[in-house]
Amino acid sequence: MVSRKAFQAPVNEQPFCGLREKTPQQRAADAALVATVDAGPGRAAAVQRLLDLGLQALAAGDFGQAARRYNQAYLLQPDAAKSITVLRP
Repeated sequence: MVSRKAFQAPVNEQPFCGLREKTPQQRAADAALVATVDAGPGRAAAVQRLLDLGLQALAAGDFGQAARRYNQAYLLQPDAAKSITVLRP
């Protein structure tokens, strides 16, 4: 179960994008990412890469970057246990 928590961060740096309705610009950016991934390496490879990048960002103390990468991984594969576990507030 995911609980709602308020975070002092941009929406794209909050777990599950703050569980908020996305703006048209955010939905367009999501669609562009999905199209690029589907035309290229495929979702499984992209999700693994995003999770790796998120972990590297965490190790470097860049929590905003880590959250963005984990949110992208979740967008591409919502049932990916690793992305859900990392994003859980």
